Amino acid sequence: MGLNAEWIAVHGVDKAAVLQRLGFEETAKPTDYLEARYSVRQLPTGWIVAFFNRGDWIEPGRMAELSAGGRAVACKMAETVNFSAASGWRDGAQLWELESNPEKLLNDVRVTGAPPAELAPLLAQARANQAQEEDVDHMVELAADLVGAICGFNPFATGPDGDFRVMVQTGGRPARTGWLARLFGR
Repeated sequence: MGLNAEWIAVHGVDKAAVLQRLGFEETAKPTDYLEARYSVRQLPTGWIVAFFNRGDWIEPGRMAELSAGGRAVACKMAETVNFSAASGWRDGAQLWELESNPEKLLNDVRVTGAPPAELAPLLAQARANQAQEEDVDHMVELAADLVGAICGFNPFATGPDGDFRVMVQTGGRPARTGWLARLFGR
């Protein structure tokens, strides 16, 4: 698949408030989350998923703000370098973080904080798969699997989904779109 993207899911906070905190507006234009630069969808579970195909959207300050009054989970995937990370937040505080980075820890993950109960069976399965196929990194999709188990959205399990809507940035909050934009102040 070669996925290089980020997504944030928020529960317990109104969709309009989530979009405002992110600095986006939802359009009426339907899209598949893999095709639009920025997209959003409210799942039947009540979780609001914002999907970002470009940029650097997962940062502690933003996650604290998004989770204020609710819960939030975030996932970053960079399959081209086999990196993934996930985190969980509640009422502005980070509860846990998971990272799979073969440059730091080959064929395993680093977990900090108090991870959710959903992690244990997923990690056990990933380790069992890793033991059977040592030359394949089975840990890279663990972050997406964990976030999916919590909120109900996992691009590896969900597949194409045209129920997302394109998001556009508002003028209220400057976006951080990447290291070059930050470097040159754009």
